[in-house]
Amino acid sequence: MAALTRLDRLSIAELKAEGIWAKHYISAIGLIPLLQKHGAALKGLEIGVCRGENIARFLEECPNIAHIDAVDPFMAYDDPNGGMDQAMMDMFHTLALKNFSAYLGRVTLHRMRSAEFAKTVPDNVYDYLFIDGDHSYEAVRDDIAAWFPKLKSGGLFCGHDVLVKDVQRAIVEFRQSHNITAPVQLCANSVWYWVK
Repeated sequence: MAALTRLDRLSIAELKAEGIWAKHYISAIGLIPLLQKHGAALKGLEIGVCRGENIARFLEECPNIAHIDAVDPFMAYDDPNGGMDQAMMDMFHTLALKNFSAYLGRVTLHRMRSAEFAKTVPDNVYDYLFIDGDHSYEAVRDDIAAWFPKLKSGGLFCGHDVLVKDVQRAIVEFRQSHNITAPVQLCANSVWYWVK
């Protein structure tokens, strides 16, 4: 089980009050300049929310993002970095809600599995998608397959942890099976993306 520090239990407002809001920690920080230039009234999706810090930073730095759908089941899990029990996941859910309270109307938190939510969304809806949920091969493969059609042409298809072999495998296989030739780009914190 992963060990949490005191800081892991604080909301963004509490971290800011202590002067330790670590903006560099945000997983998708390298996408911010791309999103800022990607157009007006953007609609985005993030799979794997945790405490919601990534989304809060996007909304803070990108006034052109009109709305983000945030999807996370907040269920206990195990992975190579250490597991999270249900009490921790419930705490993260509470922190995400606190962190999103400053952005009412610009973010909607959906506490459900990615595949369930994908069934409710029509194709060609989002200007960008960021996948940072379950990093197992099967989960990444399924997230990519379920969500790629939901992205508009010209949209940014993005994800985290490109150095994880299962993530790499899922990306390569999907791109090969769909004859996607747009180059995969990399940016800070192991983030990958390509333009649809």
